[in-house]
Amino acid sequence: MAKVKTRKSAPKKGKPDPVEEIGIVVCSSCGKECSEENVVYCSECGEPYCEECAEEWLSSGVCPDCEESWESEEDLDGEEF
Repeated sequence: MAKVKTRKSAPKKGKPDPVEEIGIVVCSSCGKECSEENVVYCSECGEPYCEECAEEWLSSGVCPDCEESWESEEDLDGEEF
């Protein structure tokens, strides 16, 4: 299960920092602009989500971006090269 944290650390390497100087963050799911205090970050991929979108995946512990990556990996596992 992915751990979820509120932002207090830098994003992972290779990803742009979604926090602008004014403290506005854009939700990765719905595109809503939120204040930094109202954002949940996935501890696996670092993507920001508004509280409303995060409620949808917090119980499973897997954000939509991580879930999509895992599904892609599972699809590749079944293919022969």
